[in-house]
Amino acid sequence: MISTSTKNIYSIVDIKGKVPFSYKQILSSKALKFIADLHLNFNERRLEVLSSLDSAHNVNNLNTLPHSLTRPKNIRNGELAYELTYRKIEIISLDERDLIKEAFYPLSGLYIVDFENKLSSSWENIIEGQITIKDIINNNPMIEPDENVDSDTLVEKLVQLMIHPRSLYLNEKNIQVDKEPISAAFFDFGLFFFHNAKKLVEQGFTPYFYLRNIDNHLEAKLWNDIFIFAEEQLHLPIGITKAAA
Repeated sequence: MISTSTKNIYSIVDIKGKVPFSYKQILSSKALKFIADLHLNFNERRLEVLSSLDSAHNVNNLNTLPHSLTRPKNIRNGELAYELTYRKIEIISLDERDLIKEAFYPLSGLYIVDFENKLSSSWENIIEGQITIKDIINNNPMIEPDENVDSDTLVEKLVQLMIHPRSLYLNEKNIQVDKEPISAAFFDFGLFFFHNAKKLVEQGFTPYFYLRNIDNHLEAKLWNDIFIFAEEQLHLPIGITKAAA
């Protein structure tokens, strides 16, 4: 696997968008190294996968989101699948901070934070949305561990917030890695995972992603390998990351 260094990361990563001081907490050198490594290791496979798919079919469905996930199809099969059944599911945009925070309250429904929403797709909304999520996950006292929680009911904690990254077809035009545009999906997934996955796992949650319209085994395998790579990089248990499609 290819691995870059934070020492020369700005010779590899070129940020085209504006980066005020507040954005640097998300676009740190370590976070940029993480997404650069995702690109360098998986972008060629991404392009191969896209060439194997019917792009017209996928593009025509970019603006369609389901009202429920009553029978999710998991890339990683596991005991959490049933936790997505018969849940109140709400799709929210990155700027709905109160609803993102509400996801961690007891008995809340399942909230899907939609990076692909048209209201979310600007550079400012994407980065500020990542800041919002990082701030809530890392500073919200509602997600501190509860020693009195019965382990049999812990699964109720695990799937409260699901991230919907942008499509593999899309590029993030404000970031280039090695003079190539980075996949918007890699960018959204990578920044969220780098900043939040370890905290979620430590507090009894799991990183969960909604990957829409995956009906090609090559695309499912690509995402599975990305999950393994990301878990290894952050020294998390292999298999802890889950996805529904």
